[in-house]
Amino acid sequence: IAEALAEQKIGKKLSSSVLSRFEGEGFASASLEKVPEYYILYFTASWWGPCRSGAPQLVAKYNKEIVSNDNVEFIHVSLDRNEKKAAKWANDAKLPWLHVLPQNVDSSGLNKFHTENYVPFYTLINKNGKILASGKDESFNKAKELSSK
Repeated sequence: IAEALAEQKIGKKLSSSVLSRFEGEGFASASLEKVPEYYILYFTASWWGPCRSGAPQLVAKYNKEIVSNDNVEFIHVSLDRNEKKAAKWANDAKLPWLHVLPQNVDSSGLNKFHTENYVPFYTLINKNGKILASGKDESFNKAKELSSK
C-alpha cells in the first residue's frame, strides 16, 4: 500500500504523521488502508451546529457508500482549535473516518482544497489533487459515478 500511495500526489502526503483515527477517548495515528483513486474531503468543526447536527446522517452515508468502496476515501479535515472538544464530538457522534487534526492541516496540504469560507464544506478530489466536485451531494454522487466505471 505504501508504495502505491507514494505514487499519488495526495496519498503520499497522508502518512500516519498526518492522519488520525478516533480510538477510545482520543485520537491515535492512523494510515490509509486502501489506495483510493478519489478522496472526499470534509472540512468541519465541532463548534458549528450544522456540522454536529448532520453527523448522524453523514456517518450512515459513509458506512453505506464509502467503507466498502476501495476507490474512495473520506477524510475529515478538522478546523477545530481545541483537540479535546474535537475528541468529545468524535466520541459522541461515533465518527468512524480518518481525520486530519488542526496541527496537521498545513503539512497535509489539504487546506488548499477548502475553497469556500464555510463549514461544513465537502470537495471531491482525485489522487493527483484535481477538484472534481464540491458540495456534499455533488461529491458523494460524483464519487459513486466515477468509482462504478
